[in-house]
Amino acid sequence: MAPHLALPRGPTSAPAVRQDQEHRVLLASRVRGRPRKPAPDHGSLPTLAHPRPPSQGEYSAKPGSASCSKCAAGSIAKSDATGCEPCPAGSYAGPSDTYCQTCSRYSGEYAPKPGSTACSKCPAGSIPSDDGAACTLCPAGSYSQEGDGSCSSCETWNGEVSTKAGSASCTR
Repeated sequence: MAPHLALPRGPTSAPAVRQDQEHRVLLASRVRGRPRKPAPDHGSLPTLAHPRPPSQGEYSAKPGSASCSKCAAGSIAKSDATGCEPCPAGSYAGPSDTYCQTCSRYSGEYAPKPGSTACSKCPAGSIPSDDGAACTLCPAGSYSQEGDGSCSSCETWNGEVSTKAGSASCTR
C-alpha cells in the first residue's frame, strides 16, 4: 500500500504542480520497492595515480610514477627529471644540492673527477687549472701555499728565487 501524499493547498502555478507530481512519482517508486535505474556500466576504468612533478633536484625513473627520488651526492637531476647525472670535473654537489657548484679557483680548489661531492685544495706549489679539474704547478720563479688561487712571484730585487716549478716558497 502506497503512502498518501497530499498536494499543496491554495493557488499554485502549473510548473509547480508538475514538479510536485514528478516528485511524488519518484517517492512512490522508492517506497514500492521498484528498482532504480542502474548506473551505466563503463567497464573497469584504470586507477590513475596523481603524480606530482619532481621538485628541483629530484627525478622520477618511471613516467607517471607517484613518487620521486633525490639524486645522490655528486650528481644532479637531468633536465628532463628522468634520472641523475654526475657533476662534471671541476664542480661538485652535496647531498642536498640541486645544481653542480663550481670549485672556487680563488680559494685554490679543484675536483679532479666527475661526480665529486666536495672540492679539494691544491697542494703547495700548485694552483687550480682554469676548469678547476686539476692543479697545475707554479712556474719557476714563483710559488704558492696550499689553497692559493694564484702563484706569487719571488721578490728577485730582494734576492729571492725559486729555481724549479712547483715551489712552495722562495729561497735567498
